[in-house]
Amino acid sequence: MRMERARQLLANTDQPMPQVAQASGFANAERLSVVFREEMGMTPTE
Repeated sequence: MRMERARQLLANTDQPMPQVAQASGFANAERLSVVFREEMGMTPTE
C-alpha cells in the first residue's frame, strides 16, 4: 500500500522525493528508492 501511494504521487505530482517518501510512510527518500527499485525493477525517477 505504501508503494502504491508513492507510485501515484511520483506519477501524478511534482513533489520532491523527500515529500513523496514522507507522504507514503517511508523513513526517508533513500529508503523509498531502495524499496521502489526492489519492488518495481526501476528507480523512482525512471
